[in-house]
Amino acid sequence: MEDQKQEPVVIHNSDHLYANPFPVVEHVEHQLINDFEKNMLKDSKTVEQLLEEERNEKPIELTEKEKELVKHRDHITRVKVISLSRMGKHPLANGSLLCATDKRKLIETMEKVLLLTDGQIEREFYDVCIEKIFDSNCDYSTYPIYDYKAMLIEKRKQSEPMESVE
Repeated sequence: MEDQKQEPVVIHNSDHLYANPFPVVEHVEHQLINDFEKNMLKDSKTVEQLLEEERNEKPIELTEKEKELVKHRDHITRVKVISLSRMGKHPLANGSLLCATDKRKLIETMEKVLLLTDGQIEREFYDVCIEKIFDSNCDYSTYPIYDYKAMLIEKRKQSEPMESVE
């Protein structure tokens, strides 16, 4: 008995060999909804009701405390971006994923950056953005986007008691 070793053969572009044709449905008669579907949809809103609610929805404003929190968060984010850049890391790197040594270095660098004036921080932040974040070789569509205002509003909505549904 001979041992034959056969190499697997790949037939390129052979998907059509395994494709099964399926019949195209030309026309389906309209059917009225049954009782189960009516029961399932009984508490649903119509499109008109949803659009009317959206038109009448008032924008939620942030409180003064929340506005200060957003401003502080933006400032700290700028400091972190500058610090990561000074350390030779990508400015948008996640600081929590750094090793312990790099985290300590990041904190030390952030403390040094915090000693700068707001104008100096803003200028260096813009320089980092232009040179490292939005250079010609970047794919900015992969960058994370954080909307702190929306996060605060969502957090407030979750902490408020639910209104009774009529």
